[in-house]
Amino acid sequence: MLSLCGANVIIKQLIDILSDYQVSLDILKFVKNEQVYILSGYFNIDSHIQRISSNITTKKKENDLGAGKIPNDNPL
Repeated sequence: MLSLCGANVIIKQLIDILSDYQVSLDILKFVKNEQVYILSGYFNIDSHIQRISSNITTKKKENDLGAGKIPNDNPL
């Protein structure tokens, strides 16, 4: 189980990552049973937050590499 202090650190890191994508998170309620309420849904910290963070990090890395873009000097 993740402690409440550890959960707060993960939430802050997620918000930092998401701000790069101009996405806002409204955290409506943080309760002692380690559930975070985000908008109308909730995510169990132990399973979903880590997966969401991983997905966002992967997308950020792809974006940093310019994935899907053809360079100007490409003969295509």
